[in-house]
Amino acid sequence: MFDWLVQVWASSAANKAMIIGGAVILVGAIVGVIYGVLTQQDRGFMKAKNGKPLRWSTDKMPLTIRYTEDAEPLLQHLIAILGDINMFSKRVVFNLTIFEFGREESLEHDPIEVLFDVLPTGATVGGTTDLRWDERTGELLSAHVQIDRLIRGEQLITVIRHEFGHVLGLDHDDKKNSVMHPRASQRDVDFTDNDKERITKAVA
Repeated sequence: MFDWLVQVWASSAANKAMIIGGAVILVGAIVGVIYGVLTQQDRGFMKAKNGKPLRWSTDKMPLTIRYTEDAEPLLQHLIAILGDINMFSKRVVFNLTIFEFGREESLEHDPIEVLFDVLPTGATVGGTTDLRWDERTGELLSAHVQIDRLIRGEQLITVIRHEFGHVLGLDHDDKKNSVMHPRASQRDVDFTDNDKERITKAVA
């Protein structure tokens, strides 16, 4: 191979330019891959404007979850996922006695910690989590989780895991194997060791 490259290099200026161009492209590709790996970000926790991480007060734990009637078909998956979180964090993070919640009440007027609901028909975002917090302290006050009613199976489980990561204050993670990756809902993703470590830190 080396002898062939020497012959090509010596044969003409055009071949020299071709070899140099190929080498530049190859080096550029390698550098791009290395840069991509090194710049993958685990953004840690979402933050208030003053930079304080968003965290629940341990006085509020276990967090109580209420749900709308429309969300009842999702409860089997939800309870299993919350049980996993309680187990690997080695504390009761969520109260699994889930209370039915009337639609006529709202987060603005009711001191609900976590509301579990479904998105309107036709939504295509997978899931959303709306958090309220104290801007001064970063203490989380409430969370409203909504799941697309049309998703099923492994995608549904991944979306619930992802959104409850946000409930605990976790930001997105650029690592593709993380359940907190922005596009994790497009495939079956479980909590990685790093996800579990962050969740455990969030509730410590």
